[in-house]
Amino acid sequence: MLILVLVGFSLAQGAELQRVRIPFTSYTIEQLPYQLADKKGYFREEGFTPEFIYMRSTTITMALASRTLLYSSGASSAIQAAVSGIDAKVLWVASSKTLMFLLAKPEIKQVSDLKGKRIGVSGIGGASDVGTRAMLSANGVNPRDTTIIAIGPTEARLLALKAGVIDATPLISPRNFQAENLGFRNLGFMGDFMPNAFGGFSINSVALSQDAKTVETLVRIGLKGLRVMKQDRAFTVDVMQKFTKMDDKEIAQRTYEANIPYFTDDGIISEAEQRAILEESKKQLNIDKPIPLSVFDFSLTQKVKKELGNWKP
Repeated sequence: MLILVLVGFSLAQGAELQRVRIPFTSYTIEQLPYQLADKKGYFREEGFTPEFIYMRSTTITMALASRTLLYSSGASSAIQAAVSGIDAKVLWVASSKTLMFLLAKPEIKQVSDLKGKRIGVSGIGGASDVGTRAMLSANGVNPRDTTIIAIGPTEARLLALKAGVIDATPLISPRNFQAENLGFRNLGFMGDFMPNAFGGFSINSVALSQDAKTVETLVRIGLKGLRVMKQDRAFTVDVMQKFTKMDDKEIAQRTYEANIPYFTDDGIISEAEQRAILEESKKQLNIDKPIPLSVFDFSLTQKVKKELGNWKP
């Protein structure tokens, strides 16, 4: 009878777990906090089981607008939704930098050498395009004096660089290190020239009226995952290798070391950073009207941060 009771209790506990759907946009490092939290069991501790759904950013934006989904493990979706008049909020941010590096053929020594060259980007008006133009301008090169070509995602751009179709392209880790190993030159970190909101957590604001407790719990789980990422290098690198399907341990370690300094400690960024991100978002989205600063709302994150105190993973 005791065994039956214990088995029944275990099944009941499993049945109580609430499924929560969290879409994400890429298998890249800024998406790790919630992946790390899942592996550490933080969702289960709070009574949840996560369902991570890979989706394009524009699809997530439409899902937030239609309330098909109420959450996103990224900030850009909420910003795009806010432009459309949707009451969406960014509750915390993993990084306020564009986590891309500009890679070029070996004979190109510096950014100024890109004048007259072909540069591949994901799409005209996207983050890689806007960031490339900002980096060129900051180094005295008029973007019009280069040929900027829409190639597609990171993997396609690396292939185009290897094939000689383009002379340079911005790459997200670990692709930048793979390119370096092939002899291509790293011309610098694009995040120094272009602010952006990478990773984190955003919502359709209706989620707060429907179930504010769940929203707060998901913020807490994410911030715990962020602390794991900042404080447990070995565990993070191991999970990152599996999540990004990265076979090379050395490249995984280099990816961590190169990117971790650009991640926030608590998910909160300054008002100046918020304004800069929204200005860049206007360029990417090709709009003139202002995006309200209220799209960033760190009040809940501040509350959770205070409650967590000195909590360590």
